[in-house]
Amino acid sequence: MENVWARLTELPSIPPRMGLFAGLAEWLKRGIDPRPRMYDMAPTWRAFQAGLLQPGNPIQYPRLTGWALDVGQGRDVRIIDAPEGEFVAEPPVVVEGEFVDDHPAEWIARLARDGEAIVAVGEQGPGGFSTFAEWSATWHLGIVPVATYMSPRGVGVTP
Repeated sequence: MENVWARLTELPSIPPRMGLFAGLAEWLKRGIDPRPRMYDMAPTWRAFQAGLLQPGNPIQYPRLTGWALDVGQGRDVRIIDAPEGEFVAEPPVVVEGEFVDDHPAEWIARLARDGEAIVAVGEQGPGGFSTFAEWSATWHLGIVPVATYMSPRGVGVTP
């Protein structure tokens, strides 16, 4: 199975953040199950369906410390080891994938501005669902910082 990830541009958070979908299978192949560290959307969705939660209630996504999102190359995307407060020249890759197209300038600009992204992990990407409600019931979410590069142009999310 091809390891293609998906960009997410409309995720509920305050303030809104850019995000990405990363297939669970790739994590599990590497012996990592990120779900215990992430927010499980299924109970929240069941509470909405039962009328126990109203639209507009805030959701607090956990920060996935020790990892960062690296979008420095064309269409490749990686979650890397990123120990807080440490510079790592060649950070180990936790999990990686690719998008079907090159990173859009607007998406990169938002990641650079926000300095963080929401990561959604699940067995099926957004293309397999017709509504936000459908996929929100199956995904786990967390927030990671965006990795930065130093270059002759300065510091940014791409070299």
